[in-house]
Amino acid sequence: MKNKRTGFQLIKPVCWALVIGAALCGPVQGEIKHNADGQDPLPSAALEEITVTAQKQTENEKDVPISMKVINGQSIDDMQIKSVMDIGARTPNLMMFENGVSGMISPSFRGITSDIEARAVPSGMYIDGVPVLAGIGFDEPLMNIERVEVLRGPQGTLYGKNTEAGVINVITRQPGNDAHIKGAMEFGEDGKREYAMTVNTPIVKDRFFLGFSGRHYEKDGYVKHSETGKTVDNRENNYGKLVLRYTPSSDLDISFINSMLKYDDGGASMNYANMPGRKVSSGLDGYNKSRSFMSVVKVKYDCGPDTGMESITSLRDYDVDTRQDWDFSPAVGYHVDRKGNNKTLAQELRFHSRINDKFKYTTGLYLEKNDDELWVGTNYYTISTDFKNKALGLFGHATYQATEDLALIGGLRYDKETKEIEDKARNIDESESFDALSPKIAVQYKILPDIMTWASASKGYRSGGFSTFIVEGKAHPFDEEQLWSYEIGMKNSLFNNRLSINASLYYMDIDDMQVQQPLGPEMEITTNAAKAASKGIELELNARVTDTLGVFAGAGYNDIKFDSFSDVNGDYEGNRVPFAPKYNFNVGGQYRNLSGIYGRMEVAGYGDMYFDKENRYKRDAYTLVNAKLGYETDYLDCYLYAKNLFDKTYDSDGYYNGFYTIYSPPREIGIQVVLRF
Repeated sequence: MKNKRTGFQLIKPVCWALVIGAALCGPVQGEIKHNADGQDPLPSAALEEITVTAQKQTENEKDVPISMKVINGQSIDDMQIKSVMDIGARTPNLMMFENGVSGMISPSFRGITSDIEARAVPSGMYIDGVPVLAGIGFDEPLMNIERVEVLRGPQGTLYGKNTEAGVINVITRQPGNDAHIKGAMEFGEDGKREYAMTVNTPIVKDRFFLGFSGRHYEKDGYVKHSETGKTVDNRENNYGKLVLRYTPSSDLDISFINSMLKYDDGGASMNYANMPGRKVSSGLDGYNKSRSFMSVVKVKYDCGPDTGMESITSLRDYDVDTRQDWDFSPAVGYHVDRKGNNKTLAQELRFHSRINDKFKYTTGLYLEKNDDELWVGTNYYTISTDFKNKALGLFGHATYQATEDLALIGGLRYDKETKEIEDKARNIDESESFDALSPKIAVQYKILPDIMTWASASKGYRSGGFSTFIVEGKAHPFDEEQLWSYEIGMKNSLFNNRLSINASLYYMDIDDMQVQQPLGPEMEITTNAAKAASKGIELELNARVTDTLGVFAGAGYNDIKFDSFSDVNGDYEGNRVPFAPKYNFNVGGQYRNLSGIYGRMEVAGYGDMYFDKENRYKRDAYTLVNAKLGYETDYLDCYLYAKNLFDKTYDSDGYYNGFYTIYSPPREIGIQVVLRF
């Protein structure tokens, strides 16, 4: 890679050249400017009406009784959101914790998270219907996206297992008759280079359409080798997505979506705890050459007015290929090679209908087959384990409009799983079966046409299974984690939809909590040894102050503690649950006018959180400032942006029971150029 500052040295002259060029081809006075894909006119006198599919039917977001955050494609561009990882800081009570290696991300919804080695997360992600229900893959690139829906609280009734704390829905923009080509380049500090292109075009008008997105990203690392002076954690990846859409009639819509992400990274951005900042002396060059592939066929058929069917057939194939020096020293200490393949084939069939003006429902079937092969080689031991899983889900969800203002909502889902663990070297082949019911009831009431309130009670669960590592020569099964959530909320749209205020208050009672328990020195397994309670509040505000100026704010407060939990090392009752920030917030403003001037400023932060059940190791609260300034035309935009403008350090000291420090990324100042045709 090039010298670390090469990209930054180019910023000033290139940016000035682009500003001059943009001014020369700026829009005619009074011409309506379009967004990044040439669609909706910008700016608007009112907030955008948002359509979502959170309840697996098309609805207005203001009418959905769920605490949720929706980010559309234009906002993804405005916020410099590159992957799912970047959504956390913009969403109340959501944190996406990166474990030092690309792809290894632990989502924490309302304080509920899971160990990175776990094969069942408490909050699932669905990318065009493809389920991502393990801790690998939560940094999927976001290109050519229509919207991202972040649903907080249990979603088990419609989404099933591993959604007890929330769901992230990623929906790709479908190509149509309008042809658009967009190219983008970014150059920034630490040799950051990014090149991207998106194409949406008809092949046969009204019948056959194509969408394509591609991106190359690379950036020098910020952790140096103490002897050579070279950076050891360089990052590079390539991503592509292909969408083929066929609409043989007005009633039938068929989409075929494929995507691939390939890493070519260096080592981890971390070191042993209490070592000199951002320096290591590793005797082994680490790497991450993992690959993610997704493929989905979506078939939608409208059977009649307010009645339809949908089939989603998906494959997710994730190859793990990493090498890391976990002792970070010249000695041949703890070197780890990790290889594996996680393959999930899933099928969902749904039917929805509206009987009359009062009753609508959704019902469906979900099938899944998963094969997860893992091989780990170290200086001291080798692991070769195969995890297999088969799952069945049956669900129904209905809304009854009792009066014009009052609606009653109910749903129920039944899930059954069979899980198997096989380790031929240790002569282990065991299986366990699990099942669960996920009910939900809710009441929705409109105080005024633009003020909606709701109250709900719902149950969620996280799958049971087997501990990742064989300990004491045997497999260790554990049961489902279950919770009941009670929530009240309100959504307001005021002043002719120029002001939106959403709020929710919740309490969650968690039983059979999955935690790590020691069996001896350096030996831990997953068990159901704890109970906990989580309570908190979420607030979000969006306002159109003028036709050109908007302001926004969001905040989440979460208090989650162990009600009971003890092991051979102590009693942790009353301690805060690890990886659960006390609060997070974001606030800022955005300006965009018809003459092409654009500006955005955002301040976001997290409260303190602990890394361990003993509450000995803590990351302090921190606040980051992001900014973006640019000039936009119909065909060319140029921006100067800053992430972490004041270069705030917020290292995770004490990670993994005090052993490690994960270094926080430094400031990034750069330029972005966008071309449209």
